[in-house]
Amino acid sequence: MKGKEVKKVFFVLLLVSALFAQDRFIRDDTNGTVIDTKTNLMWQDNSDNNTSKLVSSGWKSALDYCENLTLAGYSDWRLPNYNELESLVDRSRLKPAISPIFKYVDTTSYYWTSTMYDDSNAWFVRFSDGKGATGTATFDGAYVRCVRDNN
Repeated sequence: MKGKEVKKVFFVLLLVSALFAQDRFIRDDTNGTVIDTKTNLMWQDNSDNNTSKLVSSGWKSALDYCENLTLAGYSDWRLPNYNELESLVDRSRLKPAISPIFKYVDTTSYYWTSTMYDDSNAWFVRFSDGKGATGTATFDGAYVRCVRDNN
């Protein structure tokens, strides 16, 4: 294949993967959740996702927030691990690098994960570009997106 043909094939594959990714998620506007049919996880996606930036509260507060969350009639929410949160990243998008089915996404900061890097640092995911990073568990500028098993 020549250069132009390769680019056309790549573009078609990207378009098809984006269309299938749309089918992967089911949004429920009545309760502010999104179900991921690929991972069978239910994600919080309500206005709290943009207002629950736990300022000067850190990683422990993010864990507590999810453990105490009652949403859509469920109280078994938790802070997602790195792999779970990273599974939402859509590498074909930027700002936000997540399916447009998610209505409440901040692209100016990171989202906490429950995964610790070491004794004092945790993993984050940033949805502006889908990149992960580590930072101190006392960092006060990250957002929270809770998850639960959709059983």
